[in-house]
Amino acid sequence: MVKKVVFKLFLLVFVTAVMFGGCAKKNGVTFEGNIWNADGGFLKISILKQSETIFLDSVKIEDGSFSITLPSENAGPDFYVLSLNEKEALTTLASKGERLHLKAPAQNFAANYEISGSKDAELMTQLNRQLTLFADSANHLYGVYVNDNDETLHAEVEAAYVQIKQHHRDFLLRFIQENP
Repeated sequence: MVKKVVFKLFLLVFVTAVMFGGCAKKNGVTFEGNIWNADGGFLKISILKQSETIFLDSVKIEDGSFSITLPSENAGPDFYVLSLNEKEALTTLASKGERLHLKAPAQNFAANYEISGSKDAELMTQLNRQLTLFADSANHLYGVYVNDNDETLHAEVEAAYVQIKQHHRDFLLRFIQENP
C-alpha cells in the first residue's frame, strides 16, 4: 500500500515537472544555430515594436554554435532583429513556442543566412532576399544613370528600371496570393 502511494506521488511530481518544463519552452522563442567565423562573438537579439527596437539579450557564439530561449508575450509572430554588429543584421519572424535554426557565415551574415523551424521566418527570408535583389539592382542602375550623360543610355536604364520594378511588383503580388 505504501509503495503504491509513493509511486503515485512520484508519478504526480514527475508529470507536473514535465508539464511545467514543457510550458517554459512553449512560452518562449528559441534561436539556435551555427555562425561560422564568429567564435567568441555575440549574437544580439532585439524585438521590433511599432515605434522602437528593444534590445532583448545576446548569446556568445562558441565553436560556431549558439542557443538562447527568450520569453514571448504575444500569441502571434513578432519581428526580431538578429545582429552580429551594426552592419550585419537580419530581420525575421517568430512566434511563441517556435525553435528557429539559423546557419550563416559571419561575413555577409544578413545576405547569406538560412533559417528553418518557422514557416513565417522562411517566408520572411524570401521577402528579404527579393527586396535585397530589387534594391541592389535599382542602386546599380542609379549608379550607371548618374555616371553617364548619354541620353540613349539614360533611356535604356529607365526602361530596365521599369522592368525590375514590375518584376518586383509581380513577385509581391504572387507572394501575397500564395501566402494569405
